[in-house]
Amino acid sequence: MEAGSSTPGAHEAPAPAEPRRPGALGTVLIALAGLVGVLLLLVGLALLALHAFGRDDGFYTTDTASLESPGYAIVTDPIDLGPSAGFDVSDTGATVRIAVEGAGGKPAFVGIGPAAEVAAYLRGVGHTVLDDWEGGGLDDWGGEPVYEQVAGGRLRSAPGEQGFWAASSEGPGRQALDWEVEAGRWAVLVANADASRGVAVEAEAGLRIGWLVWVGVVFTAIGLVISGLCAWALYRRLRRRPARASAAPPGPG
Repeated sequence: MEAGSSTPGAHEAPAPAEPRRPGALGTVLIALAGLVGVLLLLVGLALLALHAFGRDDGFYTTDTASLESPGYAIVTDPIDLGPSAGFDVSDTGATVRIAVEGAGGKPAFVGIGPAAEVAAYLRGVGHTVLDDWEGGGLDDWGGEPVYEQVAGGRLRSAPGEQGFWAASSEGPGRQALDWEVEAGRWAVLVANADASRGVAVEAEAGLRIGWLVWVGVVFTAIGLVISGLCAWALYRRLRRRPARASAAPPGPG
């Protein structure tokens, strides 16, 4: 072998390494994160739409429902608002509005008070308990009310004369009470202002939570950021293609 000869291919440059193909697992995880971002965005937009179009005087209100009783009052089942597990509903800053209007312009009374005090006031009195709404809970206000009739005599005094109400309103026309939510067991009572028999009213309820709109703003912003970043990352990953290494050997010389 001549001194100037060399082994063929000894001075050839190594073939370039093939770029790694994007991993399928990473793509799936990015897609899932993007789905979470889209869900947050939709929830935020729904809350903002509810705040903009679903309020009446600042309250998120139900449809109007007709409530009737052959007795002297209509009362809800006790509403237990805790506190429980260290959470106090008073910290939510929520306000409840309950509005009623007596049939035919008859003066009506509506009040909310401690469940035990309301029960003592109705002891031995013929009245109607509002148990539920047909087809769902109290959120299904548009359904048919489910009643339980309790036999008894007449009211011993007018409801407006009682001193235990946390909030109340009475008179002709539409009567509305606003109550800042507090922890405890409560009951809502509707009756004729003069404590007469036969109660018939049109009723609606509403809830005002001042900070709910900010929850919508935060969810919308987070959803936009997450979904935008994930869309960009997916585009970058799917855009990359492995470069094809040249298979032709280098020319002579």
